[in-house]
Amino acid sequence: LDGMITPLSPAALQDSIRALLTRAVADSAFPGAFAIVGRRSGVLAQAGVGRLDWAADAPTPDANTVWDLASLTKVVGLTSA
Repeated sequence: LDGMITPLSPAALQDSIRALLTRAVADSAFPGAFAIVGRRSGVLAQAGVGRLDWAADAPTPDANTVWDLASLTKVVGLTSA
């Protein structure tokens, strides 16, 4: 097993995702985020943190949040081109 990666349990994976996103929100990288990790067989873990914008009363993101991807598509499109 030397050099092999031991897979995380779904709960440990979810905790790791949440911790990473929480650190990024605390560092003001973004006001909030929601991440889903999955395979063909389905969702392995999901976690949401923070708010949809910087306002204290903004809603918390969840799996049904609709995100504005306009700025992201510019970067991805130009980088790919």
